[in-house]
Amino acid sequence: MSQSHSASYRLSASEASQKIASGELTCLELVESCLERIHEREDAIGAWATLDAVAAIRKAKELDRLRLERSDDSRLPLEGIPIGVKDVIDTKALATQYGSSIYRDHVPQVDAACVERLAAAGAIILGKTVTAEFATYQPGGTANPLDIRRTPGGSSSGSAAAVADFHVPLAVGTQTAGSVIRPASFCGIMGFKPTRDRYPVAGMMATSKSLDTLGTFARTSSDLALLDGVLNNDAQAFTAQQEGTVPLHDLRLALCKTAAWPQASKSVHAAVNRCCEALRERGAKVDEISLPQEYAALVEAHKLIHVREAASELGELRRIHPDKVSSKLRDLIEEGDQVSDADYREATRLQRSCAREFAGIMGDADLLITPATIGPAPHGLDSTGDPIFCRLWTALGVPCFTFTAAFDGESGMPLGVQLVGGAHTDQHFLQACRTIEQQIGLNHDK
Repeated sequence: MSQSHSASYRLSASEASQKIASGELTCLELVESCLERIHEREDAIGAWATLDAVAAIRKAKELDRLRLERSDDSRLPLEGIPIGVKDVIDTKALATQYGSSIYRDHVPQVDAACVERLAAAGAIILGKTVTAEFATYQPGGTANPLDIRRTPGGSSSGSAAAVADFHVPLAVGTQTAGSVIRPASFCGIMGFKPTRDRYPVAGMMATSKSLDTLGTFARTSSDLALLDGVLNNDAQAFTAQQEGTVPLHDLRLALCKTAAWPQASKSVHAAVNRCCEALRERGAKVDEISLPQEYAALVEAHKLIHVREAASELGELRRIHPDKVSSKLRDLIEEGDQVSDADYREATRLQRSCAREFAGIMGDADLLITPATIGPAPHGLDSTGDPIFCRLWTALGVPCFTFTAAFDGESGMPLGVQLVGGAHTDQHFLQACRTIEQQIGLNHDK
């Protein structure tokens, strides 16, 4: 690999795709560069549960050969692009351990539906990224690349860290509370949680049937749009969606503080307020919106639904393997077991009611602007942080996007702002997010 290609790990997926298409870069060179970066950094970061360098190199060589044999300039959307897959998503060629020693040697029979779509689009599955235990609260040991003394967030810890540390340009994760938006914010990258049913979840470990959502990580908003086209199985639209934006002056935005606003740090308040002012200065309409009281109650309902359904999905593991589950998981299951049928029915009723009403609450606003986290990534690797600013939107099942809007003055760590859209508006939502991120977004460069 030439010296000019040794740093190709720093390319976005879109940039790498263009260089591969032009012949300036090969799939093999890109994969080897990413593997070298991982070899250099993995001991410090711990982003990967499983790597398969041999299979990745073999796939890269095959794609390079096929490209040379083609008689036209056609290409697959993710041709030759390395990607990480959270280790709660089934892969038939790689162990899927769900962040638990119980499944240390487990290899599924078939790929998850999303993995099939990634492979069909030409992506190279480099490995499985570390997850918190069963995508809940016991961390897997991954460190934040921007400060290894701090958490990268969770439960999609390895996916966020791998993208933030330039191991891969793209990664897939899951969100049941805040497991995409929070780690993306903590690690200074971009995260996207789509409308709940936009991506297939077959082959993804279930924690909560009412909340589980597949999500994505990247360092650029155009890469998230590119990945959205693939996971939504809309190959014809992926280029237009990736390149599309919405004129800023055509957007109607609304600041939404929610009942959790007082829990955010002063630096988060300042970042969100500066974001709104910067958008107004650039011609966007930014109002403020208040949610009805039942939406504050929905945050508590989300917690109740989460623990009740997690107890149903994971309780048998606690019974069969009591010595192989963490105290945090045991506590979650015990909490869920205490939820009555009546309380669970009321929580899911409130969830459905608020979801039906949300479009009317948004009115003519294209997007809501709200915090992504209560503050910068906290010190220590024994917790993944508080998902309070994500619970409401996950319960509603609406699309969410985060990008770095500021850096904390005391710690220097990134602070994410969260954008929220209406259900099933994902393509327009991503285009609007891309417009906003390009205008005021910040990126780390480490």
